[in-house]
Amino acid sequence: MAKTTAMRLLELIVYREDIQKVLSYLGNLGEFQFQKDFEKVSSAKKPSSESENSSLNPDADLFYRLEQARSVLAIPELEHYTISPAVPNEDDEREAIALINNTEELHKKEVQAVETAEHSSDTLSEAKAFANLKVSYTELENLSFLTLRIGKIEAEKIETLKEALGMRAQVVPLGDDKSRIMVASSKKARFMVDTELKNAGFEVYYDDNEPKGLLDTQIPVSELKQKYDVIMYFANIVNASYKTVTRLKWRSPAAIDAPYYTRDIPTLFVSLANPYHFADVPMIRTIINAYSPSRTTVRATIEKITGKSEFKGKSPVDPFAGLFGKDI
Repeated sequence: MAKTTAMRLLELIVYREDIQKVLSYLGNLGEFQFQKDFEKVSSAKKPSSESENSSLNPDADLFYRLEQARSVLAIPELEHYTISPAVPNEDDEREAIALINNTEELHKKEVQAVETAEHSSDTLSEAKAFANLKVSYTELENLSFLTLRIGKIEAEKIETLKEALGMRAQVVPLGDDKSRIMVASSKKARFMVDTELKNAGFEVYYDDNEPKGLLDTQIPVSELKQKYDVIMYFANIVNASYKTVTRLKWRSPAAIDAPYYTRDIPTLFVSLANPYHFADVPMIRTIINAYSPSRTTVRATIEKITGKSEFKGKSPVDPFAGLFGKDI
């Protein structure tokens, strides 16, 4: 029986033919421990390599892997054994290796399951956040890290489409009659998704509320005043070395989401990254630079907007970038 607690190191000189007997005797006494720290060995000959280190204790690596397997399986360490310990034979070694391999595979699956659960939880939270947004389906793609496609497809082709997409995208039937589907994938897979959808005869669905032309975008300011007490913009446009500009991009046609009502409705702009957006929204009189999209920063910003804490910070940069007209 090998102990896991630290023991005093002793050196024994034993005849080669008596090694197994000595080990069995020490094991039965429960006074045995594998030695790995050969720097403490007083002998003049010390191992010069890891392979030589392992050759001095051929069963040590197997023992420590078994210890790890026991820990993964949450098996408590035994203090007393019901059978007499013995030096392991080849059958014991094969069984131990099989147990270790199965445990390592189980541990990998467990880690993958945890990662999948966390990913699913994040996806669900994102979906719930979008549930109350009054925007078109196509606009959701601009608000998330997903590529979303909603449309119609013949029912008998859905399973074929799922097989073609594999794990690269998720197909979700919509409606009681499942006459429409939603396909979601990462941004990187959008070209593959569009190709497979085209091959399957997928017909894109357009939200009836989505503006089709310039006349559809002309919402009277009076109507907006009846609906909203205040309008807030949040921007998270991060600076990067590969970007030549870091500017706001309004929706087409005719920048329908641009703030053309700032003189009639209180309007607030919050930047969670680039602090120089004044150049894009000089018509908004209140701009908050938060500098970071972290959850802590967002919460602190909301607390200050709602009056739960005061604004005390001083801008470390010139948010107006020296532009003319900032004082008008």
